[in-house]
Amino acid sequence: MLITIFTPAYNRADTLLRLFDSLKSQSNKNFEWLIVDDGSTDNTKETVEEFIKSADFNIRYIYKENSGKHTAFNKGVQNADGELFFCIDSDDYAAKDCIKNIYKAWESNTSDVSGIIAYKEDTNGKMLCDKFPENVVTEKAYNLNMLYNCGGEFSLIFKTDILKKFPFPEIKGEKFITECVIYDKICEYKPLLLLDKTLTVCEYMEDGLSKNSYSIMLKNPTGYQIYYINRIDMALSVKERTGYALRYWAFYFISHNKEYKYSGKYKFTVFCLKPAGLLLKLYYLVKR
Repeated sequence: MLITIFTPAYNRADTLLRLFDSLKSQSNKNFEWLIVDDGSTDNTKETVEEFIKSADFNIRYIYKENSGKHTAFNKGVQNADGELFFCIDSDDYAAKDCIKNIYKAWESNTSDVSGIIAYKEDTNGKMLCDKFPENVVTEKAYNLNMLYNCGGEFSLIFKTDILKKFPFPEIKGEKFITECVIYDKICEYKPLLLLDKTLTVCEYMEDGLSKNSYSIMLKNPTGYQIYYINRIDMALSVKERTGYALRYWAFYFISHNKEYKYSGKYKFTVFCLKPAGLLLKLYYLVKR
């Protein structure tokens, strides 16, 4: 099997039906849908059981205690049968011919890549990202933004065996880590294949992660401390690196977690920014 569609679910039985319908309507049914339920208290389990009865593709359901999307992601990667791992959130759905387009792109690809990056749009058909630069076939996601000014929300698909090498860190007391923590590492490892197609349709829910990003950052400071540690060495300019270093120190002071410390090639520069990072921490707390 080439593709595992993975969906982490937490109390989203009402939106899963739309995703299920979008998968049922795919012209290519050679994929599996793996749902990891992160401790839902609604009728998610019963809803998925009904899906299984009528589906003409493989569906698997795994329940785990609530500990955050990133832990559900780890569980999904561990249990995926597909060569490619494509996360579609429970409040999103697959675009028309999504599976067909993935197969076509992958079967014609001759480059050594870690996966595929494609477009994402909202329910009104508005693109949530910039168009890819012309004549660029493969590139790192970070470079797309910083070198080509091509940013936004993308659909991301990775080789499952590569994801197994880069699991999310699981931190006691924190239930969220930005996906960039592992995506950055993977994209430094190998570039992505650019697919000029929309694969995912996205709706931002009022209680979703994107709508509550600032609150989530302060509740999960160690995850962001790790994120900015990674980004310091990835930065392509002094300005970028300074911004990442300041945020690293801010979340370091907020988390009080000394297990994760910056040890890259800009130690002196980062150390000199420590006092300013403390001021940024105070700013964050006042703003909260």
